[in-house]
Amino acid sequence: MAGPPANALPATHRLRRRHQLVIWVVLILSAAMILAALVLGFTAQPGHQPIVVQGRLAYIGGMVITLGYGFVFAVLATRRPENPVGWIFGAVALINSASNLVWAYVSNATETIPPRLPIPEVVGWIGGLTFQIYPYFFILLILRFPDGKPLSHAWGRWADVAAALGVIGVIFTAFAAGRVPNYGVVNPFAVPGALGDAFAALAAGVLVVQVLLLLPAIASLVIRYRRADRIGRLQLKWFTYAVAVLAVIGIAYILVRESAFTSGSTVGDITWLAFCTGATSIPVAALIAILRHDLYQIDTIIGRTFVYGALTAILAGVYTAGIRLFNWIFAELTGESSDLPLVLTTLVLATTFTPIKVRLERIAAERWKEPDEAEPPPGRALALDLDDPQVEAFAQRIAEIMRGQERREAKRRPTSSRRSQPR
Repeated sequence: MAGPPANALPATHRLRRRHQLVIWVVLILSAAMILAALVLGFTAQPGHQPIVVQGRLAYIGGMVITLGYGFVFAVLATRRPENPVGWIFGAVALINSASNLVWAYVSNATETIPPRLPIPEVVGWIGGLTFQIYPYFFILLILRFPDGKPLSHAWGRWADVAAALGVIGVIFTAFAAGRVPNYGVVNPFAVPGALGDAFAALAAGVLVVQVLLLLPAIASLVIRYRRADRIGRLQLKWFTYAVAVLAVIGIAYILVRESAFTSGSTVGDITWLAFCTGATSIPVAALIAILRHDLYQIDTIIGRTFVYGALTAILAGVYTAGIRLFNWIFAELTGESSDLPLVLTTLVLATTFTPIKVRLERIAAERWKEPDEAEPPPGRALALDLDDPQVEAFAQRIAEIMRGQERREAKRRPTSSRRSQPR
């Protein structure tokens, strides 16, 4: 069997381990920040804050957003690490949890004068910078969903424009005069005079333009929907609806955010919960496409994992039991050790490999199959792909088990031979 180079599989294994490490880091950081936000937000009471002290429901809404995007990120980045869509979901979860933590920190710190927690101005300033890059990831997600590629190079330029605007918005926000939008604290790094006021106006204008860039992103999604086949349209339908809802709510959020998050406002909770609803609809729509309409063939991957995992366990058990059984039989009959038990066990594995694999694949096909998919011809769906990396890894695993068993048997043979010699 022509396999990959000797160092190909270790390199793939190292890459997979790096992906898993990044996934765990993003999930742990997101979970830690959202839990800290809940603790700080729940304990904050109205006092001297420059912003509205939101109720617990608002922080729970932020947690739901993080959980939704984090879950889709974990599923896609684990199963389809080559697709950037999963990593974009992870970036949104990370930024959202950081934004909620900043909000809760500022609310808790500025309850008293002097602040009960250190440097609330600097923390709010960081939150204002992250808020400027928030729209970019939504635009990038819409343009690249679901295959990770834009419709064309020209459509991909909209993401480049959004990225450039995000960088410009961060620069303007960093040195804008007055208070940091959404967080209410005075900008500790503001440029004094007319230049600082100009930076503040330009930062607000850049954010509005970024939100308006959602419209061409939605247009590309509609075109993708029209070009798709029946299954593709089912996968994109709910996602398109969710994006349209988010765009409407996002534009309304930008228009009222100044009045919603100033002291004495009565629309802060409604505005934030509406935004949470629109933002959460995106991962919900993605999960519907993944779980109900087999987007990314997650069911196929789960089925293959079941087949090869169960096959490895069964054959390893058969090999161990066969070696022990045949060694015991030969020891009882001849009183000596022999290589024949290893030969017989290998023969048993060779004859049972295909029937066991076929049976497992039938179970997987019945459990994880697409409802709209026609039944494959007998035998073809159960054929073994020798170029499949999972098959190669499975074969190497079986070989390692057999070599380990051979070494253990080799260590036992001298002792067995000495016991069988006549005194």
